[in-house]
Amino acid sequence: MNLTRLTFPFDGHTVTVLGYHYAGYSGNASPPEPESFSVHQAEIVKQADADEPVSVDDLDDDELADAALRAWRVREEGYRCDHADAIREDRWMESRGYL
Repeated sequence: MNLTRLTFPFDGHTVTVLGYHYAGYSGNASPPEPESFSVHQAEIVKQADADEPVSVDDLDDDELADAALRAWRVREEGYRCDHADAIREDRWMESRGYL
């Protein structure tokens, strides 16, 4: 588990959270432990409606953790795609004799 900072939209707000991603465990545990994200700090960096500000304490903690897990998955998928593109480009350049 690594400490992770994520910024993502949540209920119309833009929220930044600091927490840990847990990949889960499906070994001999019964039932298997699910993937999760544990939020330790949260901050609303942009309010949905500036005339009616909302406190972080007013947000649902479970929904915030679920949204953080989804944001973490999206970010990791982007990293995997970028990595795959870089490998493809390296292979193409090697095949052309550039590397």
